[in-house]
Amino acid sequence: MFKRRLFSTILLIGMLATQAVPQAQAQTYCDHVQFVSDVTVPDGSSFTPGAAFTKTWQLKNIGTCTWTTSYSLVYAGGDQMGDRIQWRYL
Repeated sequence: MFKRRLFSTILLIGMLATQAVPQAQAQTYCDHVQFVSDVTVPDGSSFTPGAAFTKTWQLKNIGTCTWTTSYSLVYAGGDQMGDRIQWRYL
């Protein structure tokens, strides 16, 4: 009984050791962005109500598609800072 179980275990280990394991492939996205930093106004900054300021974020294209001037940043949710927000593609 012991020899049979030992043989089965060795056979199973041998079979598992010779199995080809497929390489994991990272999923890629065409349109994918990563926040890098606040360039001009740090989060938590205070201004007097109605004061104008320019907020600049640095973003990085980590997708597979090249950004063009037809791309836009749009408000998606959270606290909206007013109706005078301007976006500029650099």
